[in-house]
Amino acid sequence: MTSFEKQYLGDPAFAPVYEELNRRKAVVYVHPTQPKCCMGLVPGVTVSTIEYATDTSRTIASLVYSGTTTRFPDIRWIFSHGGGTMPFLLGRFERLASEKTDPWLKDGAAPLLRRFHYEIAQASHPGALDALLRLAPISNVLFGTDYPLRPASEAVDGVTAYAFTDAQRRAIDRDNAERLVPRLKG
Repeated sequence: MTSFEKQYLGDPAFAPVYEELNRRKAVVYVHPTQPKCCMGLVPGVTVSTIEYATDTSRTIASLVYSGTTTRFPDIRWIFSHGGGTMPFLLGRFERLASEKTDPWLKDGAAPLLRRFHYEIAQASHPGALDALLRLAPISNVLFGTDYPLRPASEAVDGVTAYAFTDAQRRAIDRDNAERLVPRLKG
C-alpha cells in the first residue's frame, strides 16, 4: 500500500524490509489505500476519486526525497494509476530536487522517476497518458485495469484509442511485464 497509518514508503522504519527486497531484486507493486490524513475532506467525493492518486504521489515523493530508491537500487517499483498525480507534478518535483543538496538529487528527480514502472489502470485517458509518457519511457508502462472495481474495458478502450503504434501497444499489453517478470512468459 502507499501508506501504513501515517508512514509512507520512504520512512526509515522500512529499511530492513528494503534491504531484503533489494537483495532479492524484488518487484514491488504499490497500490493506494485510504490515507489517514485525508479522509472525508470534500463531502460527497469518495476518497478514491482524489486521494488515491494523491497518496500515490506522496509515497513516490517519500521514496525519492528520502534517498530510499538510491540506497536500494535493485528494487523494481511499479506504481498504480500511472503514478497518480506525480507526472502532472513533475515540475514541482524537479524544483524541490534543485533546492536540495542530497547527492542522489544532483541530476534532479526525473532520472529517479524514470526508473519506476507505471501501470495505467484508471490512467488510460489522453491527459494521464500524455503526462506519463513525457516522463517514463514506453518500456516502463504496464497495462492495468483495477478489475473488478472498474471494468477492464475502460483500460482496453483507452489504450486502443491512444495514438500508440502496434509495437508500443504490444509492449504495454504484455512485453514490458514479461521483461520485468520473466516467469510470466509462456
